[in-house]
Amino acid sequence: MIKPHWIIIFAILLTATSCNDDIFTDRTTPTQNEITIDGDGGSHTIKIQTKGLQWIGIDTYGGNPGITCYDKTGSIIPPESPASETARINLTSPLAIFDIYINGNKLTFHSTENVTNQSSHIAITLEYEHTLEFINVYASPGKPQQLSEFEYAMEQISFDNNAKTDISANTYTNKGGMPMRAELLPYIGQQAWVELEPEYSFANYINISVPLPTHSNGKWILSDEKQIMTASKRYYMPDAVDRMFKVPIEVPPYSTITATCRITYSKAVVPFKMTIINPVSGRQFTTRGTCTATEPVNYDISLQNTK
Repeated sequence: MIKPHWIIIFAILLTATSCNDDIFTDRTTPTQNEITIDGDGGSHTIKIQTKGLQWIGIDTYGGNPGITCYDKTGSIIPPESPASETARINLTSPLAIFDIYINGNKLTFHSTENVTNQSSHIAITLEYEHTLEFINVYASPGKPQQLSEFEYAMEQISFDNNAKTDISANTYTNKGGMPMRAELLPYIGQQAWVELEPEYSFANYINISVPLPTHSNGKWILSDEKQIMTASKRYYMPDAVDRMFKVPIEVPPYSTITATCRITYSKAVVPFKMTIINPVSGRQFTTRGTCTATEPVNYDISLQNTK
């Protein structure tokens, strides 16, 4: 014989079970929310809840990196298509190729290539009837882009031999009764710089070795190949300029001399065209750009007795 208080407990359990079916939704959390794969050829598969799943998409953060959706027949479908019709989502940009394969309750993430020098973050959204789930996939850096071709349009060079004047002053005091000799180093604090600025950002921050414009004997020519990172200034001292070059200065007895040094810079601007290749996929991209170079080319020192 079942005691009355057990009957009450069974009734409560039955009621709770009935309420759970009516009120609470099925668990939607995927088996993993944070995933890291190899940028060049890495893959990983997780399981998701398909009940109530309405849409799968990649968050582009307001951009358009080239997302294409496909159905089970391989036909292209709109990005807003229901999850039940979507079999593959492809993200392709000049820097990466990434795919999501949808097979029942399994999502497989595959990175064909990632030529950037940092992990690529792909934010994935699963939209259910009453909630959203998020998956963050990180594709590690793969093989970097490589230079295929590079050429300057030297016939289009423009330059300004008085592009900039750097002025500095040094004061010398002689408290004795004999002339004092001093030395001034006009180029000691000066720097030249050069920058290759591609028109398209996919060619930024690539280490390449190319000739660079340099000022020699009153004109701009191309140097031997130098290492440089695109979209980043390369600072150097030209071979034609001796940083330790010294100018003697004589300070008369019991006087103070101010030596004002004016360094004149020349600036050259040269168009270029470059082609880069992604080593894994073999895809090639061409962009134009502008090379800007600035070098110190002359100095002038004036002396003034200030005491």
